[in-house]
Amino acid sequence: MKNEDGTIFDCIEMNKQPAFDHPLLKNHTIQLQPSSIPKGLLFGAKSSGVPGASKRKGVDCPVGTVPIRRTTKEDLLKAKALSTTFTMAQAPPSIGHYAGSGKQGCYNILCSGFVQTSSKHPLGDEILRASTYGGEQFSMVVLIVKDPKTGNWLLLEAMDDAGQVQIGYWPSALFSGLAASAGGVQFGGEAYSPPGVPPPAIGSGHFELANFRDTSYISHIQFVDSTLKPYDPANVAIGDVNVKCFRSKYLGDTQSSPGYASLFGGPGGCL
Repeated sequence: MKNEDGTIFDCIEMNKQPAFDHPLLKNHTIQLQPSSIPKGLLFGAKSSGVPGASKRKGVDCPVGTVPIRRTTKEDLLKAKALSTTFTMAQAPPSIGHYAGSGKQGCYNILCSGFVQTSSKHPLGDEILRASTYGGEQFSMVVLIVKDPKTGNWLLLEAMDDAGQVQIGYWPSALFSGLAASAGGVQFGGEAYSPPGVPPPAIGSGHFELANFRDTSYISHIQFVDSTLKPYDPANVAIGDVNVKCFRSKYLGDTQSSPGYASLFGGPGGCL
């Protein structure tokens, strides 16, 4: 299946997807749904404080199959350049997701390991409905949580047209330290340009303190403990990659709809 932007998704039998090329997942049992969900967590499109959740384009694969984004040579070259540039520019944090061993991971499915379970909402899908500067605002409402029974790290998303959807998960077999719990979480925006080329904008291209309408934000930041009980963030650190181009500000508890929140973004265009 080919999207309007040229992205190609292949519908692959769920148990034959690339994740199972990983040697640690040869005899893996696929988890189709969470065994339980945290109670009292602000997780849902209506809690976001904006008109609705961002809408994915989606891919309609037959039952029993999952959409897998076809990786191109250009994807691999971009990922390699992006990882190298940001690893040199910021340490820590660095780009990508991390396994418990501290090894750097990959975006989307460039490395095998993420198990796709949704037949309509693939990792790496195009966003149809996005916020515009000075216009209508939308949000992406995401929950990443360790399943208490399987130990898998689930990726869930709240969608206006589909409710709560399990996109897929990172199996517990892939982790060492994360097999028990996460020691920290990183949020933010990243921009890439080749060496010597000014970086593009992040978010709306504007940064206005406490302006959730015109500045990119992460809101309703919450965590859960081993019993799935929600709690508020603590020990938060903010780091700017390039203060001439971008800014970020952790607001803490806003005492309003955004809850615990952070703002980030900027025009880019500088070296």
